[in-house]
Amino acid sequence: MCDVVLVVEGKSLLAHKLVLASCSDYFFEKFSDVEQLLSLLKRNDLVVKNEYTVFDRVLSWVEVDKQRRIEYASELLD
Repeated sequence: MCDVVLVVEGKSLLAHKLVLASCSDYFFEKFSDVEQLLSLLKRNDLVVKNEYTVFDRVLSWVEVDKQRRIEYASELLD
């Protein structure tokens, strides 16, 4: 199940927000809502090549606004 459609040069590409966010700083910032991140991380059908990449991106997300986001770190990494 894809949860985002990217349109590039008039062509639509189906994708997963979490996969995009785990591979790209740009998309990581675009999909930085904590509720969206929690929802995506808890999906049973989510498949990623490398869990470390997701872990690293979550930590990067926290670092962008550490003062406000640190409270979500343990829940996002659970």
